[in-house]
Amino acid sequence: MRTRNRLIDVDGVVNFRDLGGLRFAGGSTTAFGKIFRSGSLDRATDLGIATLVDELRVKTVVDLRTPTEIAWNSDSYRLMHDPRVRYAQVSILPDHVLNSEIFPVGQPIAIGEVYFRHVVNAPKEIAQAVALVVAPQNAPIVLHCAAGRDRTGMVVALLLDAIGVLREDVIADYAATNASADKITESLRLNPIYAADRPVSEHEPLGADPRSVIAFLDQVEARFGDSRQCLQWCGVPVQDIDRLNTLLSGGTISE
Repeated sequence: MRTRNRLIDVDGVVNFRDLGGLRFAGGSTTAFGKIFRSGSLDRATDLGIATLVDELRVKTVVDLRTPTEIAWNSDSYRLMHDPRVRYAQVSILPDHVLNSEIFPVGQPIAIGEVYFRHVVNAPKEIAQAVALVVAPQNAPIVLHCAAGRDRTGMVVALLLDAIGVLREDVIADYAATNASADKITESLRLNPIYAADRPVSEHEPLGADPRSVIAFLDQVEARFGDSRQCLQWCGVPVQDIDRLNTLLSGGTISE
């Protein structure tokens, strides 16, 4: 896996990285500058917004958080209202889950099982997210949730695995969140909507245990055969999966 330029400093944002530089089985790598993943963009500063829009040329933001999370932070989320960027909200979790079901702390296998359950419970939302990613006019695009670990992590892992990125690199991309663990934990601790849900400061930094994404993808294989078939079960057309492959291979997606 090429790590150069994957981790990007965006002022006011945690856990931001490029999905470029990941290896396919044939030896080629995913293209840089097409799809980014991140924690929340709510606190992006003027400098951070300039990095996103002027330097990275981001055209679309897909917010995977719930309506309650978004409403709580909408006043500070200036990028949501920026006319240069298309903003789309696709909630992978129902609102009530936010406060009643936490990704289990210190239980990596259980976290992977939660990922799988959420994918199975939100097939339309998964298909909607993929459609946004592969729409020709939307790239470069950012996928984000609150921390950039769980909802973003499971969607990105599913997409990368479905187009044939080496499993080793899919896992490594998930674990790359560990580089931002301290900053993620602090950002969640300072946000009342998450601090009320679980006292973040009482736990270790919010890292990403590779066993979680391994358990998730193992369950996908056991139920559907592979990630590509899982996406098709979610309602993602085969041509959208092929478009995703083209996008991350550096090709041009036709209308």
